[in-house]
Amino acid sequence: MSFYSKLFKAACVLCAASLPGMAHAGAVTATGTATFQVVDQCSVTGATVNLGTYSTSQTLADVAAELGNMEAAYTAGNRGQSYLTWGSVNCSNGVPYTLSIKGTSVQSFSPGGIRFAWSDAQNNNYTAIFDIYVNSIGGTTVADSNVLAVGAGAKVNTDAASGVGNGADQVILGSVAFNYDASMSQYFDNVPGGAQTDTLSYTLNF
Repeated sequence: MSFYSKLFKAACVLCAASLPGMAHAGAVTATGTATFQVVDQCSVTGATVNLGTYSTSQTLADVAAELGNMEAAYTAGNRGQSYLTWGSVNCSNGVPYTLSIKGTSVQSFSPGGIRFAWSDAQNNNYTAIFDIYVNSIGGTTVADSNVLAVGAGAKVNTDAASGVGNGADQVILGSVAFNYDASMSQYFDNVPGGAQTDTLSYTLNF
């Protein structure tokens, strides 16, 4: 074999030894994360709440006697303390929550109360404010938040009602109580005709 043949053969051996893929240099690994999350769910459904129909021969005092009164002290109305359905709450089983319901009153004696305001034909201005009470949620009695209103439950326009979810709709029952400041002069005046409305805002924290 000639010198050049031997040199070519040696070069081919070196080339073969250096080709990639002919030997493994090593291996690496990595990790990732798979997640699966279940979160607690809550919802609240409001309602159109009808406080009743009255005649122009009745006074605000008559309305208060029917629905509930916070004059010098609390007096439950003729309808009792669970005559209004405020809506319902639905929370996952075992989830605690608090519920507030507010009207548009900004009066210091009843912030967040239901407010009806109107004028009669003689331009006399009337304002009727009602505190909002929740007596039970899902059949469970709600604790009183106003020591003056025994049995009425939580006054939810100022103090939230507490409950615990059971995975189903829980009906909100309660009442209102007529509230006003001591200077109100139209308590025994006849109420003028017409429909009155106010907006209710619900807040559910969980």
